[in-house]
Amino acid sequence: MSVINFSFDHTPQYVLLYAILFMMFLADIQILPIFLDLNVMMVFSLACIYYWAIYHPSLMPTWLLFTLGILKDLLSGLPFVGLSSMVFICVFLIIKQQRVFLSGQNFFMIWAGYIFVTAATCLIFWAFLCLYLFTFAPFQSFVIEALIMVLAFPLIVAFMGLLHKFLPFASQDKAPI
Repeated sequence: MSVINFSFDHTPQYVLLYAILFMMFLADIQILPIFLDLNVMMVFSLACIYYWAIYHPSLMPTWLLFTLGILKDLLSGLPFVGLSSMVFICVFLIIKQQRVFLSGQNFFMIWAGYIFVTAATCLIFWAFLCLYLFTFAPFQSFVIEALIMVLAFPLIVAFMGLLHKFLPFASQDKAPI
């Protein structure tokens, strides 16, 4: 992994990156009333974490993921504070370890990996909700959330790809072969 030589010449690009990541985080804590009786929470930042873990992991420190996860749990009112942090950090570390394989794949293989990550994430959140309620919770909102996350992935990746080209040192953090 390469270390970024930070200089204040490139500060606007990094501020833009973290501002966009923060906007994705703010979109995460919003509840979309898809149906009258079914509220769906988004996890758009998971796609960003997945993308940066593959293409530029040095820009995504684990303390930032931990902080965003704790804030997401507190602001969204989840009863299990820290679960989002655990999921974000685990996804980041697992994908970062697989980046040599993933960075050489075409988009559809990367998307397939994201589908697996999304399904696992929604299953983890559902399982913790079931444990918290001591009963089987409805699964519909988690399925709709996963579908929306999977369908939004190409747009988020395209946007992150444009942002990646805008960043300095973008070509220095390629996966080692």
